[in-house]
Amino acid sequence: MASATPSIESMSQLSLSHRQDSPSSNAPPLLPAEIWLQILEHHANDSLSHLWTTIRPLSKTYKAHVERIFIYTYLPTLTLSLSLPRYDPKSNMLNYPFALPLAEINFQASSLVNDTDDDVVLRSQKETSVGDTMERLKEEGKVTKKRLDSSPGLWVWFGTSRGKGGTVKMPIDVSWDDEEKVWKMTVAWRTLTSSLFEGKTRRVERALLGRRRGNAPGLTWRSRK
Repeated sequence: MASATPSIESMSQLSLSHRQDSPSSNAPPLLPAEIWLQILEHHANDSLSHLWTTIRPLSKTYKAHVERIFIYTYLPTLTLSLSLPRYDPKSNMLNYPFALPLAEINFQASSLVNDTDDDVVLRSQKETSVGDTMERLKEEGKVTKKRLDSSPGLWVWFGTSRGKGGTVKMPIDVSWDDEEKVWKMTVAWRTLTSSLFEGKTRRVERALLGRRRGNAPGLTWRSRK
């Protein structure tokens, strides 16, 4: 009878108990790399955030396995959406007299830089949902480097579920690829991933804290007799 695959949470406990038994070692239990990759890949879809923020820091071995999974499985599904509103979000002044479909441009992971695994190149779509090409929008001054670089909002997600993404604050520096007729940007994907998942964790913790405070018993007002 096949044994059940351990959960990510049980893997955390397993590594911690191993450290207690062997204080001088920071390595996880000795299992073939293929086994660890199967375990991590099996549970990655359940909680990419937990995999990155909790399992990855446990040891150098876990870090290498988790990053390998992201590079080959999840990095190709990385999408960044730049918000391009017509009005300045601070002054509410009209900056651009023309609107874009959904007021955003999406960038999809394309390739790693120079065969290294540090930075990833992301490219915009060639056409908008209504058929306007990036080349035409650029020539007409509707989508410019200045407008993209000054985007007030950046939404990031892995896979096909946009709703599981989150906001990230990072400097934006796009460039035009005249051969492919698309906009491109290069980002440090590890930093981006950490910012995404750590930010989501903080927001969840703040929400839980606020909920607890909201449920805390208050003082009952009693009129003086």
